[in-house]
Amino acid sequence: MTVDSHSYTIKINKMMEPNVRFIRVQPNNLQITLGDILKTLSSMCWISQMTDVLKQAYQVRAQGTIDKLRNDFTNGTDSEIIRNTGEYIVSELTRSSIVNELNYMDIPLGELFKQKASGNPGFDIFTVNTNEQILFGEAKYVTNSNAYNNAIKQINRFITEKRDLTGLPDLVQFDIANAISKASNGDRGFIAGFSSTTISNADIEQNIKDNEAYKALPKDKEIICVAVDVR
Repeated sequence: MTVDSHSYTIKINKMMEPNVRFIRVQPNNLQITLGDILKTLSSMCWISQMTDVLKQAYQVRAQGTIDKLRNDFTNGTDSEIIRNTGEYIVSELTRSSIVNELNYMDIPLGELFKQKASGNPGFDIFTVNTNEQILFGEAKYVTNSNAYNNAIKQINRFITEKRDLTGLPDLVQFDIANAISKASNGDRGFIAGFSSTTISNADIEQNIKDNEAYKALPKDKEIICVAVDVR
């Protein structure tokens, strides 16, 4: 389940460079979008894909996250968006826009199904493209900032730390054995979702291209950069 595409507008969806796509998303009404995101995250229809033995375990794991999100969203619907709420808006609109626009696989945010670990547990956005390649994503929200540097630097760090490989066991229950096998051999891609300001499409695109962290990405793989206009 994804956020209803009527809740946001796709301002641009283009190839920025070979293998690199740039999408920009603008929520149409932030309060409505927050409600839609909470509804999406609260839907546990994805658990029906699990084996009967695991359904209860995944439901308990997801419910704790949903309860926390509901509290964060309640506290973040005023004029000032709190950090946790902002990051979930960026994460879920990044994920939903890719699923809806590109018809990639609908996998919920990792926060709902991953085993929690101390510190940052790694990538939190996942999808599978039409070539059966897993795309691993990271989203960053910084108030009144274009947070592409934060997201892309984190991706590069996670690649170095092989967090894509260590995250594969969390995806086994989604019946994507071929994509997992490909990823284990380095055949995968990456997604950078980030908050954006009123900067023009042309300027943000050029700034990303000039960014040193972006230049370090493995651009022989599929890369998707998603700017989400939430400040």
